[in-house]
Amino acid sequence: MSGKFRVFLLVISALVVFALTGCGGAFIENETMPVSAETVAVEMQYVDGAEVGPLYNVEVAVPADWVGNFETRNLGNRLYFEYVPDSGEPTEIFFIEALSSSQYWEQNGAHPGSYTNIVNRGDTFFIYYLPIDAYYSGLPEAEFASFAEAVPNIVASFNARAAN
Repeated sequence: MSGKFRVFLLVISALVVFALTGCGGAFIENETMPVSAETVAVEMQYVDGAEVGPLYNVEVAVPADWVGNFETRNLGNRLYFEYVPDSGEPTEIFFIEALSSSQYWEQNGAHPGSYTNIVNRGDTFFIYYLPIDAYYSGLPEAEFASFAEAVPNIVASFNARAAN
C-alpha cells in the first residue's frame, strides 16, 4: 500500500469513528415537555465523553399542583424541572442527573454536599441538585421554598429501570 492511501484510510477511519461516537449521546436532546400528569416518565443515560451509558426508563411522581405549572427539559443525562410562571419565562427549581461512576466521584469530590445521591444502577449513578436558596431561581423566597419542600418526596418516588 502506498503512503498516501494509508493516510487516506486513516482519515476516513477517524471520520467514521468521530461520526459514530460524536452522536452517541444525542438520542435525547433538549426535549421540553409540559408536566401534564402527576407521573413524569423519561429516558435517561449518562454521557461521559464518547462513552454513553445504558438507557433507563425513569419515573417520578410530582405534586398535583405542579401539573400544568411546570415543564421538564430532558438533555438525556439531565432532567430539569422548571416552574413556568404567568410571565412565561421558565425558572429552574431542581434537576436529576445520570452520571458514570467516574463522573459521580469527580462530582462528589468537587462539590461535596451540593449534589445528593438518589440511587445507583450498575455503573450509572442518579443524583439530584436543589439550590440552597431562591437566589438563582429569581423567585420570591416563599414561593421557591414551597417548591423546594416538595423535592424530597419527588426524589423518594424515583424509579429507574433498564430500557433494554
